[in-house]
Amino acid sequence: MIFFGIMQVIDLLNYCFIYRVIFRARFIKSTVWKIVVLVGSLAMTELLLFFKVFHFGERAVALACLIAVAVLLREDRIRALLLFPVAFMLSGSVNVLFTYIFSFLLEIPYAEFLDSPFLQIVSEIPLLLFLSGMYFFVKPQKLNGLIRLSIPKYLILLLGIGCLFVLVGISQGFMLGRVEAATLMRPMAICFVIAVSLFVLLILWQAVIEGKARQYQVEKELYRNYLDKQETHIRDLIESDEKLRSFRHDIRAHITALEAGIEEGDLDFLKSYVARIKEENEKIAVIKYTGIAAVDAVIAEWHQKALDAGVEWIWEGGLLPYDQFETFDLCVIFSNLLSNAVEAVEKVEGGRKKSITVYCGAFQGNTILRITNTYPGDGNLKELKTTKADRLNHGYGLKNVEEVVKRPQGSFQITVEDGEFQAEIIL
Repeated sequence: MIFFGIMQVIDLLNYCFIYRVIFRARFIKSTVWKIVVLVGSLAMTELLLFFKVFHFGERAVALACLIAVAVLLREDRIRALLLFPVAFMLSGSVNVLFTYIFSFLLEIPYAEFLDSPFLQIVSEIPLLLFLSGMYFFVKPQKLNGLIRLSIPKYLILLLGIGCLFVLVGISQGFMLGRVEAATLMRPMAICFVIAVSLFVLLILWQAVIEGKARQYQVEKELYRNYLDKQETHIRDLIESDEKLRSFRHDIRAHITALEAGIEEGDLDFLKSYVARIKEENEKIAVIKYTGIAAVDAVIAEWHQKALDAGVEWIWEGGLLPYDQFETFDLCVIFSNLLSNAVEAVEKVEGGRKKSITVYCGAFQGNTILRITNTYPGDGNLKELKTTKADRLNHGYGLKNVEEVVKRPQGSFQITVEDGEFQAEIIL
C-alpha cells in the first residue's frame, strides 16, 4: 500500500509538471491547500479501490489525479480537462518505455519487473526529474495562462499521442505474452500509419513555420533599420530646428548688415552676404518628402547617397496621406527602388548624365509613385538581376516591392527605354 501511495504521488506530480511545463497552466500558490488536495486524492483512490469501482488501480489513480489537477488549477479548468487525456497518455507511454529500458539494463524479465512495485516507482522517476528540471530552467511562471490549441491542432495532438499509447500498450502485451500478434496486426498497422503520417505532417508544418519565422525575422530587421533611420531623421529635424532658432535670433543683425550694404551701394558685398545666408539656410533645411517621418528618413538617406555620388536628384510631387498606406509598406517600396536606382546610376559610364527623378502624385483617386533613373544597360529587362556577390541574400528588392503592391491590389510596372529605367506604382 505504501508503494502504491508513492506511485500515485509521483503520477500526480508528473501530471502537474506536464500541465505547468508543456501546457503553461497556472496553479494555486497555497502550500496548505496543495497538501489538502494531495491527501484528498490519496483518500479518494483508496475509496475507489475499496468499493471496487475500477478493476485496475491505474484507473482509480488517473481519476483521482484528474480531479486533483482540476482543483489545483487557478483558471481554464474546462480546457485543462480536455487536455488531460493527452497528459495521461503521454505520461503512461513514457513510463512504460522507461520500464523497457530499466528491464533491459537490469537484465530482469519484464513480467518480474512489473511485479516489483519498487522497480515500477524507479521507472516513473526519470520523467518527473526531466519535467521538474524543465520547470526550474525554463521558468514557465513567466508565461501567461494555459496554451490555446485550435480544434485541428488538438485533434492532431490527441490522435498522435493516442496512437503512441496504443502501440506502447500492445507492445507491453507482447512483452508479457498476454496477446497474440495475429489478432493485433491490423490495429498496430493502423496506428503505425497514422503515427507516421502525423510525423510527416508535423515536419511539413514545421517547415512552413520556419519559413514564416524567417520572413518575420527579415521584417523585424527591416523594422529595426527603418526605426534607426527614423531616429536619425528626427535628430536632424531637432538639430535643424535649433539652428533655425539661432538663425532667427540673429536675423536683426543680418538685416542691419544688408541695410548698411545697400546704403553704401556695395553690390559685391550684398551678393556674397545673400549667398552666405542662402548657404546657411540650405544647411538648416530638412526636406519633408512625404510627411511621414519613417518614410522621409529612408528617402533622405538615399537622397544624400545620390548627391554624394554626383547624381542629379529631382523630387516632384507632394505629401502622402498617412492613414491611407502602411508606413512599413512605403518604407519597403522607397528603400528598395531608391537603392536600386542609386546603385544603377553609379554604374553609368561614358560621360552620360546621371540622374534620379522621383514623382509622387495623385490621379483619379489613385496615388502614383514613379522613380526614373539613368540605366547602364541597353534596355534589356533580362539584365535586371542582382550584381552583388551574395546572390543568395540579395536580388529580392523588386520582388518585395511587388508583394507589397499586390496587397492593396495595386499595380507595379517596370520599363527600360532609351537608357532609362522606370518603376511605376499605382495604389
